This record gives sequence, structure tokens and C-alpha cells, in this order.
Amino acid sequence: MALLGSIIFVVFGLLFSDAIAIYYNNPEMGQYFWLLGPSLFGFALFNISNYWFSRQKKYQYAATSKVLNASAGEPVKYTLGIFQPSAGGLIWGTTIGICLGGIYSVWSFLKTEAKGFSSWTKNEILKQAKIYKDYPCYSIWGSILNRLAQWAHVGIFTHFYGLVAIGWMALSRRVVQAPLNVISGSFSQVFFQRISEIEDPKELKKEYYKALWIFVLIALLIVIIAFSLPESTMGFVFGENWLPAIAYLRILTLWYALNFITSSLSFVALRIQMQRVALALDILHFVFVYGAVIGAYYMKCDEYQATLVLVLAKVAYFIINLTVLSWRLNHYVHQHTK
Repeated sequence: MALLGSIIFVVFGLLFSDAIAIYYNNPEMGQYFWLLGPSLFGFALFNISNYWFSRQKKYQYAATSKVLNASAGEPVKYTLGIFQPSAGGLIWGTTIGICLGGIYSVWSFLKTEAKGFSSWTKNEILKQAKIYKDYPCYSIWGSILNRLAQWAHVGIFTHFYGLVAIGWMALSRRVVQAPLNVISGSFSQVFFQRISEIEDPKELKKEYYKALWIFVLIALLIVIIAFSLPESTMGFVFGENWLPAIAYLRILTLWYALNFITSSLSFVALRIQMQRVALALDILHFVFVYGAVIGAYYMKCDEYQATLVLVLAKVAYFIINLTVLSWRLNHYVHQHTK
């Protein structure tokens, strides 16, 4: 499925690169759009293998893949940036890093688990497919909508408001969300492995709420720090041209902090098999985000006001998401402890 999706992106990118570049008011981007295909495939290879490594407590393979991703990609970015400063170096470096990380993950999987293939039978595969049919039937479409909603600020926000505000958002994302994603990713792997082994529903609920309150406290601390920073912080660190980014950083931190909580605990939704409810939540997320950006544009909001409307929509969605997840978990516990 990952290979098929990657091929579609390559063909789509080659055929419609000019139209896409014109839509985003960014002519240079068109020539690189086909690279989404290889990047998607490398990222998919890593994810497929990483779930297995997490389940088997083989975290070293996932960690090595991430290090390889960075160690291969960043030098390419730096080198190409010296010879020809442009977005191309950043894109090629990212693509190469992701692909090498994915290839290493699959190679590590085949090296350690290849002998397990010989024990597969058609009947056992079909049996597992029936048990977990809700994942491809519902989770894939929910994931697509969720990703579209997550990156709407790049998609339609750029179309309506240009590239300047996206620059503020991108820097804020790098400063706040990137470190949070490292923490979230590391925790979620261990959390996924832990809840996969828990059979007692009450123990599962206890584990979830213990983790939830820890992450709420971390998120609250991040928000307090962001709103306590001096007005000159971004300009002092990144140069005067980035002074306005502090206003964006503060409000975006609300989004990033709540995203940090939900993404860290998202495996609970898979564990209690609430794929259909999750799809409904992803649809709601999509509607909230796109409705917020389009609504802000037609209300004639400026870039900052539109960003604020987007963040408020995100905050509302994340609160609903956590509320529904907690409700479904309590319902799951009630069902399985009668």
C-alpha cells in the first residue's frame, strides 16, 4: 500500500507540478513535488518496522534509524546550501534522510525476523485480517483527514494569506513542537508496548490517566514558559527580522501543547479499537480546521487574527478528542469488567 501510494505521488507530482506551484504562489516548489513519493515510501517503511520494534522492546533499531535520518540528511542540506542557497537543498536533504532511515529499518527487521515468514499460512493471515478489518476500513481515511487538517496551515493558509505567516509558524513549530515531538515519540513507543501487554481493563485505565496527568503538567509548563518569554526573544536568537514571531509562538504553543498530549496517548484509541469513533473525530478535526481558515478569510481577518482563529479551532478539537477518548475508555472498562 505504501509503495502504491508513493508511485501515485510521483506520477501526480510529475504531471501536475506546474499547477501545484501556481496554486501555492511558489514557482520553485513545483520541480520538487515528485519527491513526496520517495519520502512517503521511506517514512512508511520506518513506521511499519517501528511498530514491530516497539512491540518487541527493540528500541535501539528505531533510535538508530532516526540518527541515520538526521546524520544523512543534515550534511546534504548544509552542503547544498553552501553551493546553491535555495529550498532545494532542504528538500533533497530531508528526502535522502527519510529514505535511508526507512531502508535501514526494513533491513534491520528482515535481518532479525525473516525466519518468522516461513510460519505464515493463508488461513492465519485471513483470520487476522478479519479481526483487524476496521483499521484499513476506517483508520486509513481518518488518518488522511487528520493529516490534511494538521497541515492545513500550509495548504489553504498559504493560498489565502501568502508565505509570510507560514514562516512565523514554521519557526515556532521548530522551536516548540519539534522538541515536544521527540519527547512524545520516545514516550509513545514505550506506552504502546506497555498497553499492548495489559489485559486488565482497569489497569489499562489507570495507566492512561497516570500518563495523561503527567503530560498535562508538562504541556502547562510549556505554555507558561512561552507566555513568559520577553518580546525580544525571537529577534535576539534568530535576528531582528524574526521579532514578530514571538506573538505567533505564544498562541501556537496552545496548539502544540495540546497536540503533544493527544499524540502521546493516541495508542489507547487503537488499543480499545475505537476506529469508527476515531474516524468521526478526524472528520470533525478536518471541518474545524478548514472551516476556521476559510471563515477567517471571509471575515477579512489579517494573518495574525486568522492564526488565532485556527488555534482556537485546534484547541476546541483537542479538548473534544481527549473528552471522547476518556469517555470511550470508561465505556470499554465498564463493558469488560461485568
